[in-house]
Amino acid sequence: MVEIGVAPAETIPLTTDNWFAVETRPRAELTAQTDITSMGLEAYVPQEIRLRRTRRGTVPVQHPLMPGFVFVRAAPSAIFDVLKSKAVRNVIRAPGGAALPIRAKIVDGWPVHFVDEMRRREAAGDFDFTPKRKPLVKGGHARVIAGFFKGQIGRLLSAPTEGRAEIMMTGLFNGRMTIDVRGLEGVEQTAAMA
Repeated sequence: MVEIGVAPAETIPLTTDNWFAVETRPRAELTAQTDITSMGLEAYVPQEIRLRRTRRGTVPVQHPLMPGFVFVRAAPSAIFDVLKSKAVRNVIRAPGGAALPIRAKIVDGWPVHFVDEMRRREAAGDFDFTPKRKPLVKGGHARVIAGFFKGQIGRLLSAPTEGRAEIMMTGLFNGRMTIDVRGLEGVEQTAAMA
């Protein structure tokens, strides 16, 4: 079945430079990318951002989106040069042993490469999986997101970026208290009233 506006991959000719998928050794994607780039080829490792617990607290960390792979733009005759890197395990091949290029799809009359689309999406922040908190504003409202008072909403009497914030709680727990800012998130006035 062919999608509307997308030609089958077989109808799109190969160009002098194509994208290829290259398999790397475990956790060696960035080393492979550096080695391949030093060979004069273009290499790309899509990255995702996730939160990770460390001794310093929870911090955002980048990880390869597709572990074990790096994408390389090269001429079919030059793609096997990447095997000189110790971080590279193999080039993805077609039956018969030839390197298998990632073919472009034709969308609205233009070739679109999977790798170029991945780059665009990464630049747009589609692979940033860290939660987006609203900023804390003095006089605004905040929700407690961790600890014993989780889910409670109050008005901020102070809004530092680090340390503890002073908050006036209403509802089940009335009164003024200080809470670590990492356990608070800003909320809209309408959400605070609900």
